[in-house]
Amino acid sequence: MMALQESALLKMNKKQLVSLVLDYQTKCDGFFAKFNDKLAVLESDLSIAKNVNCKLYERITDLERRMNEIDQYSRRECLDISGIPSNVTNNNLETTVLGILEKIGSSVAPENFEAIHRLKSFNNSNRVILKLSRRKDVFKVFTCKKNLKGIDLSDLNIEAGTKIYINESLSGAYKHMWNECKSLKQRGLLHSFWVYNGKINVREKENSDIINISHINDLKKFLPDG
Repeated sequence: MMALQESALLKMNKKQLVSLVLDYQTKCDGFFAKFNDKLAVLESDLSIAKNVNCKLYERITDLERRMNEIDQYSRRECLDISGIPSNVTNNNLETTVLGILEKIGSSVAPENFEAIHRLKSFNNSNRVILKLSRRKDVFKVFTCKKNLKGIDLSDLNIEAGTKIYINESLSGAYKHMWNECKSLKQRGLLHSFWVYNGKINVREKENSDIINISHINDLKKFLPDG
């Protein structure tokens, strides 16, 4: 077939060859015009799809943020107490915690204890969750928790030198964000971070504005490629 085509081309004169080339050019121009039209449509569809995806991503992020905040808000009357050794039995847990609070100058009436239990963990059974009935009691404890250092707990069956810590109880999402903040600070990408009233706050630099963190995406801006 190629030989016949070549043979036919060789027999054509200049006018015929020019006509043939122009015919092919017209067909090619038509093909590329249609191709460009289709490409323009595809690019437009892709742009619309990207825009929709961005809006959906923003919507999902907003919903996750609200869920995080609601979950954390439900813990606003909870305290995370760590360091109480396992030799303190569950039966004596409430009495021991009441004694600790009394020693730091933040007595809370037993009737304001809604629940108290140890957190199940594979490697640490010394964390206790205490749920109080009143938010003002939580603030009272936080005001006095600085007095934990150096107190004698031997009469509560706790060995001398045992370190007790009292912190706000964080949801799973907030614990993840807390750990990410810790990692960023260790890498020198955050100046400081802390939890107050159930909210994670950070400072990028010593004198920079305080930024509230309620979604893991809020921390991306502190990454080098963020």
